[in-house]
Order: sequence, then structure tokens, then C-alpha cells
Amino acid sequence: MNFAQPSMALEQELVDLSGDKIDRVGIKVVRPIKDNEFKRPECSFRCFRSPDGVWYGIPISRNGDGTYKFRRIHISGHKAYNLEVLADAMEWHIVKHWPRLESSPWVDQSRVMFRVDDPEAEAQTNTRRISMARQAIGLVSELDENTLREKARLFGIEPATNTISIIRSLILTMAVEKPEYVVDKLEGTADNATEGIFRRALAIGLIKMSPEKGYVYNEALPIGLTEMAALRYLGKDKELLAQIDIEGKDRDKTYVANYQETQGVNLGEEEKAEVNFGDADIEEKLNPAAYSVDEEDEVRKEAKALGISYWHNKKVENLKKEIAETKAELLNKKSVKED
Repeated sequence: MNFAQPSMALEQELVDLSGDKIDRVGIKVVRPIKDNEFKRPECSFRCFRSPDGVWYGIPISRNGDGTYKFRRIHISGHKAYNLEVLADAMEWHIVKHWPRLESSPWVDQSRVMFRVDDPEAEAQTNTRRISMARQAIGLVSELDENTLREKARLFGIEPATNTISIIRSLILTMAVEKPEYVVDKLEGTADNATEGIFRRALAIGLIKMSPEKGYVYNEALPIGLTEMAALRYLGKDKELLAQIDIEGKDRDKTYVANYQETQGVNLGEEEKAEVNFGDADIEEKLNPAAYSVDEEDEVRKEAKALGISYWHNKKVENLKKEIAETKAELLNKKSVKED
């Protein structure tokens, strides 16, 4: 029991802990913070006073002067408390406030010796962790190869130097060891999209780290002294983020390879082929279909249709210029034939 300690013993007031004021469910195990094979850590006490003036102890009788005599609580090695047993629950209520216990609200860091194991809480935590690991493994398993390559840099894995099997294996290992981290990265939030663009730009040198300026875009624009600051900057400047995304895709060999695979393109054959247009072909090339929302893809498709080499990894601005030049040449050919 614990009670307030006033100036006179006759005014001492005990708090009855036999009711519902103490924990009565579960098992608590007190054990040494450091195990010593040569000496078992042990300690005992009768009572102690909290910073707010409350004395904690289990009174067993009164002394001749009217003060209370407390039962000695002895802890040696590992000591378990079954909270369904009233005597254990009452002693645990005192011990959990003891300053030499790591989790005590009034822990004395200079004298702390013991910590608490809670099998029930640990079981619940372990169950949650296993459930989270299953979710993380499921998310990784559902990713196709192209998406997995694009996500790899979020986990510090360079897709250009690792096979898809290695990438998947490394991320699955993280899913087991750090499931919350993997789920957070694969949830597809705006922050993760920003980080993905940032990681790609960093990997291909579009963004570089300078000891003096921090992270610098295109060797000219400082975007943050730290990685976190750079991500915040990009998260706020949507236009710059979109520009870095486009340039990054243009220069990223991994993204280009994924794009080729998605479009079913065999560049080796196309780049070797000669472009010989007839009249009908020229008319078709000069009047392509209207652009869709994704202008970049449309520009690349038109460049491919016009037979422009290396359409897959050139900057969109350069492709537009070549498209205009190619169309001008085709118009010239058409006018010559009509004459």
C-alpha cells in the first residue's frame, strides 16, 4: 500500500489497494539491466518517497511510536509478478514506482539496476510486427519488375547495378526486418513520390551534394543544406519538381529501359533501319494525332514515328526541335514531288 506521509504518525492515511486501483491482469517480470555471470544483481527496500511527497511501501505493523513498519521487498535476479494474485499485484504496484526500476516515473538514472519485461505486451507487439511484415511482403510481391526498379532507390538500392532478383530480395529482407519502413515507402504518398524523383536525380548527377552549398540542382540552384531540407524545398516547388522529374526520366537509363519494355520497343532494330517515306507516309507524319495529357509520351511517340534516332533518351525540348526540322524536310520533299 502507499500512503501520504504527514508530519505526525497519527495522521498517516493508508490507501487501500485491495480494490480496483491496481493492475490485476498480466504478468510482469523484473530483471537486471546487465546480466553478470559471476554475481547476481540484487537489491531490497522497505519503502521510498516520491518527489510529490507520497511514501510507497506495504505496511505490516505499527512501531511503538505509532509509525508504520513496512515489509521488506527483495529483488534478486529475475522476479515475476502474476497480477491475478492479489499479493503479487500489491507488491508490483509498489515496485513499478521504485526509482531503481528503468520504467519508473521517478527513475534515478545514477542508481537504476532493473528493467521490466511484459510478456503480454511483447506478445501483442510481436503480433502487430508480424502482421505488418506480412503486409510489407505482400506489397513488395505485388510490384512488377519495372515498378520495383523505380522504387529501388527509395531503399538505397541502385537499379542500374543490381538485377531484379537482387532488388526484390533486398527489399523483402527489409520487409521482414523493418516492415513499418517498407510499408511507409510503398504507400505511394506525395512525400514518397518527391523522394523518388529526388533519389533518381541524385543517382544520375542531376542533383549533386556540395559540402559548401548542400544539395544543388543542375550545378546552379541550391535546394537545401540537408536531404530533409532539399525534400521540403522540392515538395513546395511543384514546377521545379516536375522539371527535375522530366529531366531525370530523360537521362535515367533504368527508366528508359523500363519505358522501352513497356512500349514493346526494339531500339536496336529501329535505330539501324533506314527511313524511306512514300507520299502517304509523309502526309501521315505531317498530321499526327492531337497530344494527350502526357505530352512527353506523345512527343516521344511522334519522334519515334518520324524515325528520329535515340528518341528514348533525348531531352523533350531537343526532340521538339528535331521534330520541327524533320517536318520541314518532309514538307520540302512533298513540295518537290508536287512540282
